[in-house]
Amino acid sequence: MRWGKRTLALLLCICLVISAYLPLSATETQAATAVKTVTDNGNEPLIYSFLTEEMGLNSAAACGILANVYRECRFNEKAEGANGLSYGICQWYNGNYERLVTYCEDNGYDYRTLAAQLYFLRYDLKSRFGKLLNMLLSAPDTAEGAYQAAYDFCYNYERPKNYQSASESRGELSRDTFWPVYQGVRLIVPLDSATHEHSYTTVVTKATLSSDGTVKKVCSLCNRVQSTQVIKKVSSITLSDASFVYNGKTRKPTVKVKDSAGKTLSSSNYTVSYPKTCKNVGIYKVTVTLKGNYSGKKTMTYQIVPKTTSLKSVTGKKKSLYLKWNKNTTQTTGYQIQYTTKTSFKGANAPTITLKNKTTAQTIKKLTAKKRYYVRVRTYKSLQYNGKTVKVYSAWSPIKNAVTKA
Repeated sequence: MRWGKRTLALLLCICLVISAYLPLSATETQAATAVKTVTDNGNEPLIYSFLTEEMGLNSAAACGILANVYRECRFNEKAEGANGLSYGICQWYNGNYERLVTYCEDNGYDYRTLAAQLYFLRYDLKSRFGKLLNMLLSAPDTAEGAYQAAYDFCYNYERPKNYQSASESRGELSRDTFWPVYQGVRLIVPLDSATHEHSYTTVVTKATLSSDGTVKKVCSLCNRVQSTQVIKKVSSITLSDASFVYNGKTRKPTVKVKDSAGKTLSSSNYTVSYPKTCKNVGIYKVTVTLKGNYSGKKTMTYQIVPKTTSLKSVTGKKKSLYLKWNKNTTQTTGYQIQYTTKTSFKGANAPTITLKNKTTAQTIKKLTAKKRYYVRVRTYKSLQYNGKTVKVYSAWSPIKNAVTKA
């Protein structure tokens, strides 16, 4: 009997040990995911979460890769091998090591971090191992699927020495060790600041004519914002002059750009486009295009107007006036004469007479007798603008006056 009790106690111990390694039920596994892992390395659940949530692999395929990463580096993202020729969670070797570093440099990542290596693994599988990736994505979500995923990943991607036997060994590790822990588990663990060294890049949202912009320092691995600087929107773009008097030379206004805080922006923040020639009387477009930290454009117009002329004399006649003025045919089409009984011309019903530019005298008839009239003259030029005929006018001449006779 005494030996029988000892034998029974031994059998019970063996059963307890065996039960510790038996797979948990789906519910038990999910409840244990916060703490249940194969190893004590904190990278293990992060890698599993990335493989399933970011890459869309099922639990079996993720276990297959976990088994390979475990055998390659024990989940140490800074592991080195082959006398410094291989590095990281997949122990990328020689040319593959160089590809890892180049990819990270091109994308602003630190290749020594777990997040960067996971991003590279995803990129590498998509760009160079599409067939393997499809095999992983279609793996059965079963124990045998976990075995096959580990085998395929080792055989086609890792390729260690004796890769045939290594593929079998990793398949067994995936099926017998990782699959019992992770089967049916959904584990979401973001690659946040606790998992990597921040790699900050500058992200610019350009300011426009209607909204502010920003300059942010953002971690390229986890999108953490280190700092934000507001770029005030552009509130005004103005020309120094709306018009110039024709002088036979190029006439161009300068540009002033201000933001909503009233700050004048330097010319390095915009370009100004003028027509090829800006000499003759006409209407000219100026386009200001924002650049650098600013985006948008505004088109404005200014005029080069003809030189004015002046009245030589205004003589009162019988219910009429006789006018003479100085001739100006340079960059002009003709003249406009305006007359009224109000000295200021403001609010007056001032008739206008239009004449060709070869005319230098005119009689204005049907006026009121013994009435003082005020007269002024200006030049104009007719031209085509936006498909229409328009007139560009000079300034008015000084005013002269005379009294009509009875």
